[in-house]
Amino acid sequence: MILTVDQVRPYILHEDVLVSNAAMEYMAMSRAYRDDAELMPLVIERLERNLNESFHLFHARRFKQTESTIAALVSLLNNPDTKSNYLHHIIQMLSAADLNLLAPYMEQLSQNEEIGVLVDTRQSVADMNDTDLLQTWHSYTDCLQDLSMDTRSTVYETELVEQMATRGCLTAAAVLDKLQEFEQNGYDYDRNPEMSMYFPLAGEMRLEAAIPYLCEALDLEEDDYIPELATEALVTIGTEAVVTHLENQYQGVNSEYYGLYASEIFGRIPVPLSEQAALRLLEADDNLTYSTKLAHSLCVLGSTEGIPAVEAMVRNDDYDRGYLHLGKSLYTCCIMTNTELPELASIRLEIDKEEQIVAARSAELSRLLAGNAKKTAGGKTLPGTGLYDAKPYVAEAKVGRNDPCTCGSGKKYKKCCGSAS
Repeated sequence: MILTVDQVRPYILHEDVLVSNAAMEYMAMSRAYRDDAELMPLVIERLERNLNESFHLFHARRFKQTESTIAALVSLLNNPDTKSNYLHHIIQMLSAADLNLLAPYMEQLSQNEEIGVLVDTRQSVADMNDTDLLQTWHSYTDCLQDLSMDTRSTVYETELVEQMATRGCLTAAAVLDKLQEFEQNGYDYDRNPEMSMYFPLAGEMRLEAAIPYLCEALDLEEDDYIPELATEALVTIGTEAVVTHLENQYQGVNSEYYGLYASEIFGRIPVPLSEQAALRLLEADDNLTYSTKLAHSLCVLGSTEGIPAVEAMVRNDDYDRGYLHLGKSLYTCCIMTNTELPELASIRLEIDKEEQIVAARSAELSRLLAGNAKKTAGGKTLPGTGLYDAKPYVAEAKVGRNDPCTCGSGKKYKKCCGSAS
């Protein structure tokens, strides 16, 4: 037995923000938000209730908007009490919303340079006729060899993929021919950078015939970029055929990389078959990281059948803490499934203690950064600061994709706030 969208949705307003964030993750990671107009009003209600909690608003970036939710987001954007990190995610949500819903507000929203640029970028693609769109697709995918990753626009590419899929400008056969070409070239990104466009397109077109190619692309050692694109495409297809192929190949592949991605996907396709596959694989898997990810998938699905196995892993500390805090997953799963565990209170206490440690470290880091900001460009300290004389400022350090997220969620940056960048 797993949770349904209707059962999870109300938990966005749960008093415990940890549970609320788990509900948001369920909706976002499983693509359950696509046609659900009931989600954003709940998100808005939570924001209006409390603008200072650690609510994972980044999950709502692609949630379906309505006229009323757009109006509410615009109001929050102009509210001086809205936190800076919330403002960033609100800008992302507005920029990703239905262009027709944004039209009445564009004169006002264009005053925000970031929103103006992002919406104009999307509009330039949406305004193309089918012939121009197809020509642009071919021109763009052909020139990817000459573009570095930092010069490419995720917003432009996402809009291009979605418009191509919606309008059916390429046939399924044409897309599958390209996937076969990628397979013959060993999914080598240097030879076929257009994979980064065709994989998402196969997902948006819901091409079940693409599943074998996408699953095969999970098993790459050189880089995580292509396997992550394949993961997202498989989740977007989101059918039982994906789950069946994943499980069959999981049992027959000896690579350490395939299981790393496949074990996550089961928790992102909320169908009963995912639960059964994850339960079978968890029982047989002796890889600590994979079993941790399979256990987390069961918790995300709200699998009551999986709770005893996960509880044993948490009790015996038999999981990969470097990947995630499985106690959090178990706790939120038990709350949303109304499952009573004697140790639930102690698990929540442990989570609180760890969050306090993270908060203290974050505050110390902020203090140090604020102190460094007082230094002059020449590296000398201002009188009375007590700060060590350092070298001149050169460049701001960037958060790596695999570094812990700065929001304190405990997840990698690329799986958290970085996913909305």
